[in-house]
Amino acid sequence: MKRILFLAAIILVAFNTSVKAQDKIKEGKIKFEMTYPDSMASEFASFMPKETMVYFKNGNTRTEMKMGGGSMTMMVFKTGDHYTLMDMMGQKKAIKTTKAESNKLKDSLHVEKPVITMTDETKTIAFYKCRKALITVMIQGEKQTFEVWVTKDIDNIDMGDYSVAGVDGFAMESTIKEKGITIHMLCTSIEQFAVPDSLFKIPADYPVTTIDEMMKGAKGGQH
Repeated sequence: MKRILFLAAIILVAFNTSVKAQDKIKEGKIKFEMTYPDSMASEFASFMPKETMVYFKNGNTRTEMKMGGGSMTMMVFKTGDHYTLMDMMGQKKAIKTTKAESNKLKDSLHVEKPVITMTDETKTIAFYKCRKALITVMIQGEKQTFEVWVTKDIDNIDMGDYSVAGVDGFAMESTIKEKGITIHMLCTSIEQFAVPDSLFKIPADYPVTTIDEMMKGAKGGQH
């Protein structure tokens, strides 16, 4: 599961980089439709979100998704810090992850620098012309290749700290296949508007903890 979520994060965040183009979208909202085509993933799909909303402003992003049993919101700040807000079965919690801790997670998965191949295939997604890219990455010694459709017609959508050199565009569609599970993400709309600063503040009813504190608490509860 950790590998699958990490691959999804790569698609949703890592391959969305700022590009030079005519349209200047400084802040706004992006909607992604998420589907899980493989029949083997039916139980997995029932738990996972059907759509994802991404708000972006000043290099910060907020990703919202509803899942089985509740909802999850991920905030990625330009400082490199992450907050995962979870509301599951009525229990609310905010987990803070620093840039150093995120890098440690990447290191634990032994992720090598991806090889990016831009193809000549094109198509239009949500009114934007897109080009197909093939991404090959080694994770824990296993080679993963997946496809991403990117557009150069959007400028300045900064999806946070995970920029990857070589991907010239914003990811509009992507497909991940991992151990019998396929995750397909498709951008259905991009809306430019003034995003409220309040969307990037941690609500008072979400107590903030860290990964280390959670691990210590888990160990303390073991007898």
